[in-house]
Amino acid sequence: MQPLSLDPDQPRRDFLKKLSAASIAALMARAPRASAETIVQPTATADACILLWMGGGMAAPETFDPKAYQPFVKGAPVAKMLSTFPAIDTSVDNIKICQGLEQIAKVMDRATLIRSAVQPDLGTILHSRHQYHWHTGYVPPQTVAAPHIGAWMAKVLGPRNPVMPAFINIGQRLEGVGESEELKAFTTGGFFGSEYGPIARLILDLEERKLLDRTLVVIASEFSRDALIEGVPGSKASDQTRFKSDTLEESKHYGLHRHFTGGTSVVMFGGGVKKGFVYGATADERPLIAIKNPVNISDLHATIFAAMGISPKTMYEIEQRPFYATLDGLGKPVTDIFA
Repeated sequence: MQPLSLDPDQPRRDFLKKLSAASIAALMARAPRASAETIVQPTATADACILLWMGGGMAAPETFDPKAYQPFVKGAPVAKMLSTFPAIDTSVDNIKICQGLEQIAKVMDRATLIRSAVQPDLGTILHSRHQYHWHTGYVPPQTVAAPHIGAWMAKVLGPRNPVMPAFINIGQRLEGVGESEELKAFTTGGFFGSEYGPIARLILDLEERKLLDRTLVVIASEFSRDALIEGVPGSKASDQTRFKSDTLEESKHYGLHRHFTGGTSVVMFGGGVKKGFVYGATADERPLIAIKNPVNISDLHATIFAAMGISPKTMYEIEQRPFYATLDGLGKPVTDIFA
């Protein structure tokens, strides 16, 4: 773009026309443009995606990946504290999940359970950094605002219904009022019990309306949790810490409080995924890292995108550089989980 100067002999109207044209050109240069390269989009197995986000770090050994149960006993070795809830049976013979998830246990025969999702070492183990990475596929900070995976779906696929937005987010924090509780905190069944609340009823409602087969429902969190270490063994994160005592002395020390990125569970329903299926595994003894078929963020996103009919190589150009649906377009769908 050539610099503009005001010539005393140039009519003001001509100058303004050139200025407007230059401004539009500058804006166009910054606007995202679809790649000219032909991308073969996969055949969609889902028409919609619902992400049930368990923000805060959902401990896999206390939810969908139970290990040996150790109740609180003063003086018990911390190294044996793998799960703080006992395992319960589900509707699938070879799948157990943790006590407290009885309603979800009843619908696990409709689910694919990924037990080997992993997150990278981002330098510091912060909820905000890992959540940004999970939802966008890019590690902050970025020189451009990375779109959420839902925004990619909205951009590439457009709205499915003319009266509904293509991307809806429900459950914002109460910002600016001195509180930080989730709005969804009080949308539960309360003392009536979970059977009267909304997490397993959604799956049954979709199934009864014959919508589940074409709706991908994902339950996920930014990372798991452990009792002893932050991150994974050998992490170089600046806030890497270890439990200071070898034994449990107080009840407040009981539970998986440390952030853990080495093995996380993700649950998927509908949208073409297999039913009553487990993919991947974590170790049964500490450290509970993924030991079979690890799935990183890029591959997890590629799997979700594939179900929605979007190639992980889909690219838009922003500020004259490529920006892909998955980092560098390298995400690979986990095809084994599809029926």
